[in-house]
Amino acid sequence: MNKRMSITVALIISMFIAVNVHLLFSKNSMISKSVYVNKYERMTPGHFVEEIHKEGLVSPEGIFTVYVGDDDTIEEWLVKEGDKVRIGDEIALLQTEQADNQLIAWRAEEEGLLEQRNAIESILSSLESERWTDEDNTSVNTTETLDETDIELNVNVQVSQDGTYAQAIAEAERELSGLIAN
Repeated sequence: MNKRMSITVALIISMFIAVNVHLLFSKNSMISKSVYVNKYERMTPGHFVEEIHKEGLVSPEGIFTVYVGDDDTIEEWLVKEGDKVRIGDEIALLQTEQADNQLIAWRAEEEGLLEQRNAIESILSSLESERWTDEDNTSVNTTETLDETDIELNVNVQVSQDGTYAQAIAEAERELSGLIAN
């Protein structure tokens, strides 16, 4: 029996060790494990480079579209669709004849408006000066003699046309403000 007993004890101890090993090292083990590593190397990002090939599409940061209202405005296009353009590059040559003609017309209109403005300002200043000279010439003279038998009344009145001057000055100022607003 000794032999059977030794085999049974050996079998029980082996089973005990096997169950413990299974509980310690299985995937579902709840017991924390620590392992001592005596030889190791440290890896930094400079030691390992992996190139990943990825298909992609390069697109521009911004797209600017140039519209022209009339084909006669452009003399010659210097770039074609799809060409690379940097800031400051010329895109097209414009016909400057129309712009020069428009500039000449605007300058002539400006000169005419300045002449009209000067004429209205001179009319305004002359109206104001005439208004003040007419007010200075206005006088009212009255003479009264009171006697019991004789009554003499002498009245000399000069009426100024201040309302007419005010109306003309207001009209000139309205014309001048209309010129400045345009």
